[in-house]
Amino acid sequence: MKNAAFFVAAGLLFVGSALVARDVRVPTRASAQTQGDDPSGWPPDRKVETAIARLRDLKSAADRFAHQDCPATKAAFDSWLEEAVRVAAPVIGLQDATRQIRKTGAGAELLRAWDQARGEGPASSLRELQDLLARCEAQVRRNDRSFRPPDPDDLIYRAAQRINERKKAELAAIGITLEERDYFRVEGPSNR
Repeated sequence: MKNAAFFVAAGLLFVGSALVARDVRVPTRASAQTQGDDPSGWPPDRKVETAIARLRDLKSAADRFAHQDCPATKAAFDSWLEEAVRVAAPVIGLQDATRQIRKTGAGAELLRAWDQARGEGPASSLRELQDLLARCEAQVRRNDRSFRPPDPDDLIYRAAQRINERKKAELAAIGITLEERDYFRVEGPSNR
């Protein structure tokens, strides 16, 4: 069970990592308000259209990240893993927002388009992302026999925190409030 949880967390991290958000500018609620366009006042269809476009951009960035070379050293792996968490979190958070997207009241055609966007592309494949983590860990281990991958419990905990932060920010950027019950939940490591 612990291995399964690790792979889920790793997959989540690499979904986000594949999405390298640095290439995509996310409109924030503050920037939208300064432009006189508060996303909370957008019609439901516009919110969902924007969410679909954002998810596709994030998945595209994640796919580019996933095709980069694996790190060769422990130090490079540590920074690569941090980047993976940073990139995967918005993708996973937004993909986990189906209930909030459906609650907007958007038309059925747009909701089908949302479902399609959630499922398209390699960044949506947990198996591929798990393979990426395993491949990169193996690469570092070949170059540095003393390398030990991060603690799976800590990795899961960090990923869940980052996912929640990004989920809230991604939804706020399109005018949707994240309710407490919709947070991505994972129990933290026992030593926390």
